[in-house]
Amino acid sequence: MTAQSNVHDLKNPMHVRLAAAFRISVLTDFEARVLDKGYVSREDYEEAYRLWVHRMTLEGFAVEDVKDSNGYYIPNWSSEARDELHRRSAPPEEVSRFEEKERATVHRLQKGTFLLVNAIFHEQAHPSGIMNN
Repeated sequence: MTAQSNVHDLKNPMHVRLAAAFRISVLTDFEARVLDKGYVSREDYEEAYRLWVHRMTLEGFAVEDVKDSNGYYIPNWSSEARDELHRRSAPPEEVSRFEEKERATVHRLQKGTFLLVNAIFHEQAHPSGIMNN
């Protein structure tokens, strides 16, 4: 994925505010294409999720498709490395350090794919009001 578009070029002010909340200033080609039309469709949301799952798989994670009662994905992943830590009853400090590193990796993989698109899709469907100021 290559960076293409500045967030401030987006048409929808809510998209700009959500991007700022995630400290995103430059969009990937995928995000720019999706957000250029001013809204996120269900198809865009599904594509964003699939892109994230693909990136996760390439990094060695297994992702289980879990949806809530409204049809939103609940990110659920595992890794061989984490499973191994638990199998050998690693000390809690080691597990904690590993899980912190793993969460950072997952967040990095969500950027440019699922992170922003997911947040916008949710906000469109169920406006929280926090993005109105």
